[in-house]
Amino acid sequence: MSEEKNKNNKKDPKNNFKQFDFKFNFYWIYGIIFAAILGFQFFNSANLVNSKLSENEFKEILKDNDIDKIIIVNGDVAQIYLKNEALSKEKYKELKDQSFLQNGPSYTYDFGDLQNFENSLNTAKQDDS
Repeated sequence: MSEEKNKNNKKDPKNNFKQFDFKFNFYWIYGIIFAAILGFQFFNSANLVNSKLSENEFKEILKDNDIDKIIIVNGDVAQIYLKNEALSKEKYKELKDQSFLQNGPSYTYDFGDLQNFENSLNTAKQDDS
């Protein structure tokens, strides 16, 4: 008899304690995957918008000793990561404001020949010493 009451409670539109019948649909997985990809693209868009440096701007940043690390990509592009102390400077304020995640490179620099780039880095290092 109590089972009949439970069935009647679910179908009764006047009952405020009616349970929600959630039926799982496989399309929910597609929606969750799509939302995850969309969110990932949105929050990593700051990495795609990083600024390209000219040779003079690169030398100025190198002279100020603001570079934390340089990663060479495909032998002709350098991804430049700035130090946290450098990001607090006034001239880098726009970089700190525009990115959601601080993990990506701050600048990219298209240097051309790898050997010439390494030589210019070595001469800059010797000039600092």
